[in-house]
Amino acid sequence: MQEVNHKPTRAVVAAVQLPGVSDVELEASLAELRQLAKTLGFEVVGKFTQKRAGFDSTAYLGLGKRQELRSLVQEGADIVLVDHEISPSQAHNLEKEIGCEVMDRTMVILEIFHRHARSRAARAQVEIARLGYMGPRLREAAKQAGPKDRARSGTGGRSGG
Repeated sequence: MQEVNHKPTRAVVAAVQLPGVSDVELEASLAELRQLAKTLGFEVVGKFTQKRAGFDSTAYLGLGKRQELRSLVQEGADIVLVDHEISPSQAHNLEKEIGCEVMDRTMVILEIFHRHARSRAARAQVEIARLGYMGPRLREAAKQAGPKDRARSGTGGRSGG
């Protein structure tokens, strides 16, 4: 029997340091995120931070930092873990620009609960929480994809023919 050698998912942790957050607080938060990543079996291969007055409304990080992060991802990361909760459109735009999956802190925690839930009740509760969280993200993905053909136009989304 041949042994399959699975490489762990390589992750980069990323955060925006807001003005009211000290370097020590930022490092503590990123250390916790690294531990959460390890719980999921991810190998953290990098850390990426930016000091800003606020989150970029389109894609969390500023444009120049997104380009830097894209270069870092191309060097060997499979996923970026963001140390804040970000909106569905921010996540979508960031994924599109850097070229890999993005998970925010909330999704990381939900994924841990999902993987460790054992009883039927626990699995159901985790699934309800995940679906509530994923709903807006799925709507954002559908909105970004747009209609695929003209058959969906018209009353009730049905074609006239």
